[in-house]
Amino acid sequence: MSVIPLQVDPHDSEKFSNITAYVNSLFSADVRSESVINSAIAHGQLHAWYTDQNSASLILRSWLAQWQHSQGDTDHPGYDHDAYERCPVSDGYLIDFLATYIKQHGLLMAIPDLVDTGSVSNGLEVYQTTGWRVKHFMTDGVWNYGQITGNNPLQYSASGDIDDTVVTFLRWLMSGAHFVVPSENDDQLNGNGFPGFTEVFSTAGLTTRRTFTSHYATYVNASCLNFLNIEGDTEPASEPLIASFVTGPTTDLGSNSFFQLEGWPLESITGGRHNADYAAYQATLWNISTYAACPYSERRSTPIFIAKSQFDLSIQQATNMPSYKGAETAQEWMHTDLLVIPGERPPVAAQVEVQSADEPGAVPA
Repeated sequence: MSVIPLQVDPHDSEKFSNITAYVNSLFSADVRSESVINSAIAHGQLHAWYTDQNSASLILRSWLAQWQHSQGDTDHPGYDHDAYERCPVSDGYLIDFLATYIKQHGLLMAIPDLVDTGSVSNGLEVYQTTGWRVKHFMTDGVWNYGQITGNNPLQYSASGDIDDTVVTFLRWLMSGAHFVVPSENDDQLNGNGFPGFTEVFSTAGLTTRRTFTSHYATYVNASCLNFLNIEGDTEPASEPLIASFVTGPTTDLGSNSFFQLEGWPLESITGGRHNADYAAYQATLWNISTYAACPYSERRSTPIFIAKSQFDLSIQQATNMPSYKGAETAQEWMHTDLLVIPGERPPVAAQVEVQSADEPGAVPA
């Protein structure tokens, strides 16, 4: 069975008509195949899409509109009221939390610019980076939303905004990217940290459950939370589009956190949707969400940082990425051989903002 595209209700533009059928179709064996990731790698792409791009556009429009609504920006020229109304309630709770947390602590996003080297190490693709590119969520108190300008292929641009950080963040969130929030005092150049993401998330009143993951652990990290509390391997009656948002600590001692979308919640040690995705992850070290996969993974030394400007983005020789508590030194779970730093490792100047050929514009299929 192929993907059943997400549809807007033809009789009510404020509703989706087939979320359950759409989400369940994404887990069909002929849709959710490791070959999808391998094909993206072969074409030098940083996205492997399970979903069709028109459906991806509809979801991103709803998440973006929810973000704008939560921030009182319904008069923004790119705001889409119908898309806001289509956003599932539980998705809205999470988007509201993310927007509020980022604004409250004045955070930015730093993305490693990746280029496929065309080589492999131990059967896994090797990438090259010259540093982490900074994108600001806000400029002079105004959100840098960006705008989705095309559906198939999915396209977005800064339009009249200074930047497109929010829509870029949402796109990588949708793609399963691994985000790190370095909040520890010791991870700030000025020593002034801020409340940890996972700790704040755990007290936000969201529907979560304890789960364990493989992140930042040789075996398991048992201190993680999963939003939502979904049971079973089928879309629940509440029809969320965010089915498995995971957050947890990067270290046993400290507040640093990670978060990412996964494909489906962990139900058991063997079998099920989650474990099928995990097998594909182990074979490629591409992070996998419900909708897509990408190579932004802490195990590849390629996380995306959601951080203050006082976080040091200098690349460390031992880890091939900026240092943060939980990853200050080489760890058994790291695969530093999968990231090449050409020439001298860049100093703090790597924080200089530059444009990437991968965005804005068309997202590869």
